[in-house]
Amino acid sequence: MYKRVFYRVMKKYSLLIAFIVLGLAEVKAQDDFQSINDQIRAQMDVEKNLFFTQRIGLTQDQAVSFWKLYNEFQKQDLELRQKEEELIEKGVSAVNLSNSQYAHIYANIIANEKKKRELKDNFIKQLDKILTPKQKILFCKTTKEYRKLLLQKLKPYSPPMIRFY
Repeated sequence: MYKRVFYRVMKKYSLLIAFIVLGLAEVKAQDDFQSINDQIRAQMDVEKNLFFTQRIGLTQDQAVSFWKLYNEFQKQDLELRQKEEELIEKGVSAVNLSNSQYAHIYANIIANEKKKRELKDNFIKQLDKILTPKQKILFCKTTKEYRKLLLQKLKPYSPPMIRFY
């Protein structure tokens, strides 16, 4: 009797249990992926820190001030870029908006661009207080070199270019 009831209940809820187990496995996989992603990002930050510090020739005092300023700039710049992407996506994915609503979204995009320029101008002014003129030029050069190096490292993982003829 109990076996029969047990089998009916198990039959009824087995699909639900399977979905719960699969859902938990998916969450675990996402957590593992995020953990790996965080580890890679941390390693990249260490490499970037060494690359810039050595190429620019920062003293210990300069390095502390520079990285505090640079990391804050990067954080704020990322927030502004994400906001811009959201605004653009909002304008592209929106349906049946009036021209004035589209104009409002576009005005917000332009205002965001202005904030990005102001953020960079402020960063450069603050950089003047930390680096010597030669170090500022080395910073510009090192930034370009680092981007190039990063793109070379990422090239094997990127999909092939599609050519339109």
